[in-house]
Amino acid sequence: MAVVKRTFLQQLTNATESGQPIPVIRLVGGEVLRNLVVRNVGIDYVELGDLDTEGTMYVPFNQLLSIGTM
Repeated sequence: MAVVKRTFLQQLTNATESGQPIPVIRLVGGEVLRNLVVRNVGIDYVELGDLDTEGTMYVPFNQLLSIGTM
């Protein structure tokens, strides 16, 4: 499990460095977020930003199910 978490954190860190929006972010409970950038990866949360509205969302890691294109 620790390897999966470390890989997931690396994906988030890479997304922060690239500055490119993530097409799909799935949350526990079924909510889907679209086209957000990862602004910061904290100790137990990720800061997501919407480039269109300049809004910011803080999501705990335990609420993230997947990130990517599907």
